[in-house]
Amino acid sequence: MDTNKKLFAFFIAAILLFVLVFACAEDLDDEFSDADFDEFDELDDFDDFDEFGDFADFDDVGSEEEYIEAIEENGDDPISELSKDEYKQKLQKMSEISGYDDPDLQTDGDYAYYVSDDGTYCITGLYKGSSTDVIVPETLGGYPVRMIGDHTFESKSFIRTVEVPEGVIAIGKQAFYMCINLQSVIVPEGVVMFGDQCFAACYMLDYVQVPDSLESVGEMAFLGCYALKEIEFGENLKTIGSCAFHTCKVLERVTVPSASVMIDENAFLMCPDNVEVIYSNKL
Repeated sequence: MDTNKKLFAFFIAAILLFVLVFACAEDLDDEFSDADFDEFDELDDFDDFDEFGDFADFDDVGSEEEYIEAIEENGDDPISELSKDEYKQKLQKMSEISGYDDPDLQTDGDYAYYVSDDGTYCITGLYKGSSTDVIVPETLGGYPVRMIGDHTFESKSFIRTVEVPEGVIAIGKQAFYMCINLQSVIVPEGVVMFGDQCFAACYMLDYVQVPDSLESVGEMAFLGCYALKEIEFGENLKTIGSCAFHTCKVLERVTVPSASVMIDENAFLMCPDNVEVIYSNKL
């Protein structure tokens, strides 16, 4: 009889345990079904963030010590997971696919450049110099410079300041990507476009002189600019792309001309909650 009672008690306890577990599972399902993950849809764009095209010879990209020091000064970041060996391998890969094998690429001093099809202007292709304060020349090979080309200064960790010359109308994709010690950029009137990721991972960048002529800011243009606190755009700005200021950790203020500017809903992902967008036409 005692045995039957024990079996019955065990059976009841098992049923109660099953009911309790089932109830908890339902609560968790409800909680997660209500969660909003839609805001992260655009992060699929990051798939190409670390891809490399035809760009500079990176023999003079900067020392490992500079790289590690910049990472330590700026806190945790996925890039800091790279070991020194992985860093060397990455630079080697970038060097192997250097655009210097491109027969269309011409050189003048510290720069390589492409001449336009009509022979009236040129586009910067690669930078081989070592200056910490870069003043891009107005002409290369006798041709006026009209664009800072894709990847021109990518990963040049020694650069601190950049001055873009008059006559340039656009800054290309990843033109200054991972210039991890770049602090200030002077952009002249006439520039109408900042390309995708053009200043991405410029951890130290805290000042950009933006011309009134600028019309569009590309996707992830300032992604990971940890030191950028504020930026002011001129009266001709029309669009700010997806994730343009993603993880700008101390960004406080962005000034745009009016509410008619098309700002992607994900432009400020992972920025401080108190980022203020100011419309200058209301001041």
